[in-house]
Amino acid sequence: APPKPIRPRTLTLIFPGKAATLSPQAAQMLRKLTATPGSVAKRYDVAAAAPGIAGDLSVARRLSLNRGLAVRAKLREAGIPSSHIIVRALGSIPNTDRVTVTQTP
Repeated sequence: APPKPIRPRTLTLIFPGKAATLSPQAAQMLRKLTATPGSVAKRYDVAAAAPGIAGDLSVARRLSLNRGLAVRAKLREAGIPSSHIIVRALGSIPNTDRVTVTQTP
């Protein structure tokens, strides 16, 4: 029988309010994700979102980018090469204060 395909692992990190820094709990969750064997060789898609204000869409874009870069910095601290991390700033998504990290083989 052919081997089962390896499924990507997904982690959702919540950022309260206008925060762009990882909470200690979110940092711990990210450390667990990168502590698995072979995690340095895997790819990471970081999709960051933030709520915006009606008159200025750039506020949400900047906040989501800062959140994504904060997650990227933690991944780099864990030894993940920059070339294995893709940060996407999604900008304003209603009722969304999160960054989704997807680890793929």
